[in-house]
Amino acid sequence: TPPPAILPGIAVACVAVEGALIYGNDGTFLGRITSNTFAADSIGNPYGRYGSEFSATSIFNRFGTYGSLFSALSAFNPFAASPPIVFIDGRAVAYLTVNEFRTPRIDPRAIYPCIGRR
Repeated sequence: TPPPAILPGIAVACVAVEGALIYGNDGTFLGRITSNTFAADSIGNPYGRYGSEFSATSIFNRFGTYGSLFSALSAFNPFAASPPIVFIDGRAVAYLTVNEFRTPRIDPRAIYPCIGRR
């Protein structure tokens, strides 16, 4: 199902986002926010499908759809029109983006300590 037009926002704290799911604005599953860096679906797993800098489904792929500086679907494009969305308990709660004009939002860099990334 498509995300709602208005997202209710959350405070960014590791405990608040632990287990949250990330979906691209196109519906593509982009992984889970978890401190377990060995989990197959963890965005903190540097060797996994969702955490590798080389994976097409990773927000950390600087040349990919969801991690580049230029893609409208990217978490790291400061002008992204349709950045990824964070879901908690099946509800869209915030955009995952560096774009300060998309609200509510979680800056992806703010969750680095939560996923074991530097």
